[in-house]
Amino acid sequence: MASGGEEPRELQPVHVNGVVGIPGGEGQVDLGKEDLALKSKNILLTKGNSLDGVLTFVLADTSEKNLSNNNSSFVVKFEDSQGRLYQTRKYVIGNKR
Repeated sequence: MASGGEEPRELQPVHVNGVVGIPGGEGQVDLGKEDLALKSKNILLTKGNSLDGVLTFVLADTSEKNLSNNNSSFVVKFEDSQGRLYQTRKYVIGNKR
């Protein structure tokens, strides 16, 4: 996680139970069932396969305003059950307008 001029931080996903609304009004998701960190522990991903789920992070010492106005970004790095490492592309959370 990188925010503005700050050094990138490493965050660990947290497990959250409960049903929450999806941003944009696209329905609801049961975080206890769709937790990607839990779902991925017993699945071997092969080339071309995908795994859908939700990752939840707690961003301490920050605010929605800070994240949405300074080109904050994140990259997800993960390891499969065979010890292979993967990394997503960089995603930008917010842009100054």
